[in-house]
Amino acid sequence: MANLFVILQFSGVIFQIFCAWRFGMSNHPIIGGPVILLGAATILFAGAKNRPSNFSVHPTPKRNAVLIQTGPYKYVRHPMYTGLLLMSLGLLIISFSWPAMCGFLAILFALIGKMRIEESALLKKFKNYQSYKQKTKLVIPFII
Repeated sequence: MANLFVILQFSGVIFQIFCAWRFGMSNHPIIGGPVILLGAATILFAGAKNRPSNFSVHPTPKRNAVLIQTGPYKYVRHPMYTGLLLMSLGLLIISFSWPAMCGFLAILFALIGKMRIEESALLKKFKNYQSYKQKTKLVIPFII
């Protein structure tokens, strides 16, 4: 099931990029552009705080993974997903169409599925994950 979510996530991203190319990017670039940049910055910041040995597109932690609780991980447990959702939302804003909405929803569905699997696996792997979970939000700082 985890592989299905990974495939769905990447398919959604590719589909949204195709929609932006096909349907143009003329709706609201003043709003969508900064949202895309904020998402990219979030991913880069999270990537800089994470360890290369921790990173995986699959929702199961690697054998030698370490729990990161600094940088963006101090506020949300899945900042890379936050960044991807922001970038996807920005693309949707500037190239709004029903197909682009379907791409966004595919990404959202895939990330929710991946987070469920990942949260369960992290609870098993790290003794202090439950306390970390209580101090942080899932993907949106101070909200959810």
